[in-house]
Amino acid sequence: MVRVATKGRRIATPAAPYMAEYQSLTQKHGYDLFTDYLCDASHSFTLSEASRALRLTGEARWTFDLFSGFGVRDGFFVTQGHWGVAYYAEQPLRLERGERYQLAMAASVAIEWMEQFVKAKRRRLTASEARELSDREKLVLRMVADGKTRDQTATELHLGLETVSTYIRRILEKLNAENVAHAVHIAWQAGIFDDIKRG
Repeated sequence: MVRVATKGRRIATPAAPYMAEYQSLTQKHGYDLFTDYLCDASHSFTLSEASRALRLTGEARWTFDLFSGFGVRDGFFVTQGHWGVAYYAEQPLRLERGERYQLAMAASVAIEWMEQFVKAKRRRLTASEARELSDREKLVLRMVADGKTRDQTATELHLGLETVSTYIRRILEKLNAENVAHAVHIAWQAGIFDDIKRG
């Protein structure tokens, strides 16, 4: 996510407090419809447009309320591949077609720069972090990274729950990871998820 200036000022949205609150609310509500909308979007959109499209009411609007609590009244979101760039605004946005295009192009440049940065960082990983996982271990870890539970992973791969747990234990050992989230982080940095064939 990227903060942008509105009227010459930068919105003060500290990442750490925002993420802490987001994680707390995710545990409370269990589901974030806005993030699903963001991930499924095939076009850029504003926060106001997403709010109208989703038509959420009451507690289901918690993501939008969280944005508001951090001074974000609107935003412009651009997704490309597995990246997303967000421009935050303190007031409702009324973007013309040309303005949308310029923001989307700037986001594309930022995403390209991030891809180059990540690739360079991947090349610097130590040999111990990049130990080879089997294709099945990669697939299990990818499913966990996608938010699948161990039960769901076992069902979709036609495995026993104990077998999935064994795969996860081996993954943690091979990647020298402290927990599953750490293993996902290492795998993502090392490019282990690239070109995984499902099924």
